Amino acid sequence: MGLCNGAGWATTLDEEPAILLGVEKMIELDWCDAETIASLIYHELGHIWHTSVGKINQKTTSTREKYILQLYQEGIAGYFEQLLSNDFTKYHQNKGNWLSWCYENKRDLNIEYLRRLQENESAQDFFGDWCTYQGFSNVGYFIGCEFIKHLTSKHSLNELANLDICTIYDEFIKYSA
Repeated sequence: MGLCNGAGWATTLDEEPAILLGVEKMIELDWCDAETIASLIYHELGHIWHTSVGKINQKTTSTREKYILQLYQEGIAGYFEQLLSNDFTKYHQNKGNWLSWCYENKRDLNIEYLRRLQENESAQDFFGDWCTYQGFSNVGYFIGCEFIKHLTSKHSLNELANLDICTIYDEFIKYSA
């Protein structure tokens, strides 16, 4: 308990990988059923896996790099969540019509995210339940996961985990075109 604004967090404790759960945030978001909790834990395990085998902490020098890296990191964690759930449509953020809206607006979401990257603008409203894009929160997790699923046709998981920022950005441009 006590993460304040986060339902889950992958970190280290005593130099060992750990997952912290923000129970108060999980309750607030109604992420309390066993399936959603498992998915949240799988997502955080994805971050731990990425940290253990890949380039998760790349240095960023611009807003563009910060948000392409966040898209990449959350996309890998989302993909890992789906892989462990054995359901490549699973998103623990899916409440109400969130997922159907994301699929219906997928192209526009990618175009707007890419526009912001190209203009070196913030994409914060795509991440976090306290932010919204067109009335929906956490849509960056959807964009990132769908992007990573696309990249699995070209790269192994280990290759995906080790892409550099320039490659990720170039691939996102091609993916969003």
